[in-house]
Amino acid sequence: MLHGALEAAAEAEVRKAGQGGKWSPLNASWAATLTAAPAHPTYYGMLAAVFQRRRRDAFVCPANTHRCADGCAPVEAGAAVCCGDGTACASGYRCADRPSFGPACVRARGDREAAPEFIPEAAPGPRPEPVPVLAAAEAPGAAVPLPMGTAGWELRYHLCRAGALPLHRLALPAAPPGQPLLFPYYSNLGPVGHHAAASAEVALLVQHGSGRNADDYFCSGVQAAAMAGLGGGRALVLAPRFMEPADGPPPSVVWWNGTFPEGCWRCGAESDPRASRDGRSTVSSFAVLRRKTRHFP
Repeated sequence: MLHGALEAAAEAEVRKAGQGGKWSPLNASWAATLTAAPAHPTYYGMLAAVFQRRRRDAFVCPANTHRCADGCAPVEAGAAVCCGDGTACASGYRCADRPSFGPACVRARGDREAAPEFIPEAAPGPRPEPVPVLAAAEAPGAAVPLPMGTAGWELRYHLCRAGALPLHRLALPAAPPGQPLLFPYYSNLGPVGHHAAASAEVALLVQHGSGRNADDYFCSGVQAAAMAGLGGGRALVLAPRFMEPADGPPPSVVWWNGTFPEGCWRCGAESDPRASRDGRSTVSSFAVLRRKTRHFP
């Protein structure tokens, strides 16, 4: 009982230091004092144990994503439903198991939830020629699985857990030559070219789309590498962040105006010259990716 009371008091103290229950790095000197505390069930020893556990289990969620107790759901999941096993369902679905597919998400309300999981076997009689894709996947006469959505279900999202969302800046050569432009990107092993990044076995570049949610893509990339057995620094995960005016780019950080085709970063267009200090320097979005990947073997 005394041990439980000490742990509860330590949890409350760490939550208070962590600014209202949200994890943040604690004061460095206090952390050093706790780390040096004796490892036995005294109050300060318990504080040290709780601090170490919270630091180990801490994770940061990307902007506009839903936070579950065991990870972050992606942006497209909306106000996600946490399943409690490292997965989540999109808004409007609930966590469930489908007999033939295992863990899945089914519609939370409406008639679609009760939809059949299979198209019934055809009645006896002449059978039309099967569609080639179905013929390859199904034996003649077997029921055909309904696609996701049609049957009122979909696969679950795997939650991501990134210990941090480290944003770096890559110096780019501009045309015409002038002050270098800076390009932001996320990396789990430090700046491109750093010894930790150079020693990785695999490089994974995850590129965001029109939503420009590079932090969300980075978190998913880190999780994908871990699920593939490439955690612990074995995989370098990079997530470029192409910015537009709505993203509020800081001075000297390159951005595109989003118009087509002159300002279309998805099309390889030149950046907006207003992003440079001299008002003339630009860089192609394709040149950015070439610059970033030149360090790969």
